[in-house]
Amino acid sequence: MAYKSALQHLEQSQANCNFYCCRRTLIALNACYLIIGIILISTAAGASITKVVTSLPVVGAIITIGIFLILVSIFGAAVAICHSSIGLLFYTLIMVGVFTMQFAVSIAALSINRQQEHLVMSKAWDKLPWTTRHGIQERFDCCGFDSSTGNASASTPSCHVLKCYRIKQSCSYCYPIMKDIITAALKGGGGVGLFFSFFDFLGIFFAHRLRRLQDPIHVPTNHLY
Repeated sequence: MAYKSALQHLEQSQANCNFYCCRRTLIALNACYLIIGIILISTAAGASITKVVTSLPVVGAIITIGIFLILVSIFGAAVAICHSSIGLLFYTLIMVGVFTMQFAVSIAALSINRQQEHLVMSKAWDKLPWTTRHGIQERFDCCGFDSSTGNASASTPSCHVLKCYRIKQSCSYCYPIMKDIITAALKGGGGVGLFFSFFDFLGIFFAHRLRRLQDPIHVPTNHLY
């Protein structure tokens, strides 16, 4: 009888440990998402102030992602603390969407070859605001994207104000100068994105697991099977 009672107590203790460990892990993961969101917002704001990034759409996109991560992290921590089965379900669905997009983009960034990179960057250059192109040309002391656009194309800001033109009366194209930087940025961004996509997967796993566990302070009828 004493052995049976001790075994039941051990099983109950293990169940309690599983629940609280799972909940605390999910809260800790959401704290990480919160920190990442704050870092993204502060980095984008700092880059905008220091003129490192002059494109307002780029800054706005980074800040939007940061705000989204903060909201998701707050929501995830709240439903983990409250152990809301509906809230955990919605949180899981949101994280599945985030994981899918982040994983796909990261794999694409890591697997892109030089020809595809050139095509993507060429189209991106054509869509950049005039001030952003001018800022890039001043920073890298170059003019035009490559020979397909030319230095004197209507899509290229004037080269006459650049240092290279004043000294040599000619400027190099920007893509040959930037291509190694772009490749490194894609590989680095893809690697970081892939790393954090596994954090998203952990959030999905622990949210689903927590939803299946019984809160020790609740009655057994609240347990989901």
